[in-house]
Amino acid sequence: MLKRVANPETGKFRCFEMTEDEYRELGDNNQGLCIACGEVRDCCEPDATKYECEAREKHAVYGTEELMMMGRIKIVAFVEEP
Repeated sequence: MLKRVANPETGKFRCFEMTEDEYRELGDNNQGLCIACGEVRDCCEPDATKYECEAREKHAVYGTEELMMMGRIKIVAFVEEP
């Protein structure tokens, strides 16, 4: 299960932590991630930037490859439950 990580001091989004399998699955399914709330969005190209989040109605959804290039995805061996 992917995890949205925020800066503990500011509360602002820092990155997503996910396994390599989760990263591949998101890309294979053409899904993007909202940096505002962590929601997954369908029909999102890998290089998408600022697509609208259906849950928050903000333009904060990015494709997985774009997030990886931005340094906003951290691949981990497993994701700890909060």
